[in-house]
Amino acid sequence: MKKKTPISKDAQWTFELIERYEAQIGGITDNFKLDTCPNQIEIINCEQVSAAI
Repeated sequence: MKKKTPISKDAQWTFELIERYEAQIGGITDNFKLDTCPNQIEIINCEQVSAAI
């Protein structure tokens, strides 16, 4: 069995990385014939995170 490598190993996110995750997840859901909803990604800064808590 071929050893799989993770898509990412750190906490830095890019739009390209998010698209890679979405493609991989989409392939898995297709294999299992699962219905999914589209994702909506919002980017906020640390002040907005603190205000939301």
